[in-house]
Amino acid sequence: MTTVTKEIQESEVKVREIIGQPGSITISKVLETGFYTMDGRIREQGLFTPGGDSGEFILALQIYQDLKKSLDSSFKLEQADVKNLIVDYLKSFNQTSLRLATDDQALSHL
Repeated sequence: MTTVTKEIQESEVKVREIIGQPGSITISKVLETGFYTMDGRIREQGLFTPGGDSGEFILALQIYQDLKKSLDSSFKLEQADVKNLIVDYLKSFNQTSLRLATDDQALSHL
């Protein structure tokens, strides 16, 4: 057995130890659940990203702005544009608000 093959097998064992058997994984639909922040407070199953819904929105907003500026260097996002994009974002996820961890308890989990 080569060193690379052994490392791959050891990696597979480590992954299975962390996530269990593939059949035990619960699949979530992102448009039905949105994103939770990864600060450790949420104990239920879900989809987790740094910053949760708000973090994903900010990343998407930055990418959108960069793409628009690459086509038109004078492009500038206005507050009304951002408001409309937030409304569209929330509608696409069937939510009424963005999750955002900004309190002292959230900070203590970082």
